[in-house]
Amino acid sequence: MGEDRRDLWDLLTLAFWFAFFAIGLAPELFFSAIRAAAAVAPYTALVNSSAVITVGFSVYLALFAYRRCRAAELTPYLAQGKALEVALVALVAFLELPAMSTTFHVRRTLLALLLDLDTLHDVYLLGVIVFVSASKVLAWVYLFSLVVRYHAFGNRAVFTLVPSMFPSMNRPEHASPAASVHTEAPGALTPPQVVDADAPVDAGRGVPGK
Repeated sequence: MGEDRRDLWDLLTLAFWFAFFAIGLAPELFFSAIRAAAAVAPYTALVNSSAVITVGFSVYLALFAYRRCRAAELTPYLAQGKALEVALVALVAFLELPAMSTTFHVRRTLLALLLDLDTLHDVYLLGVIVFVSASKVLAWVYLFSLVVRYHAFGNRAVFTLVPSMFPSMNRPEHASPAASVHTEAPGALTPPQVVDADAPVDAGRGVPGK
């Protein structure tokens, strides 16, 4: 399930994924740069939040994972479960705090708060920021490693190895066909039977009797 191979297209595709994950690491910076380059005022913009990048990237990565799982012969149920798990992790990996947070009452993002940790004196707030930031980085590194293993190392089954967070996915009835087949393949050679030379022969069948 999932042959390990790679080609030139895989190496070229990595350039796209590098840009994809670089934008996802700090979506608010990319969103602000695009809006500034287009000279779009906030009150005339159709979208005023980089959350559209977070959600869009998560959906795209989930669809990519689903297709890879189906190509690796996972059942549709298992493939959907893996895709959902990838989407949940991606939402954390591509997270950004809202531009107008009711908590901070200022236009601050997660990246901006990290750069200004020395000015914050609330221990609880510091803990929340560090926890969210660490979770984001770990999720980002995990997803990026999956893509690198798929394209750079040719591991076509890497998305099928995503741990299952939902107990229902571990039920036997949802096992993939490739993993659940334990019967002999057609035409397989059977081991020779050991015949006791001293056993009486069954005349009707021509085989040693019991």
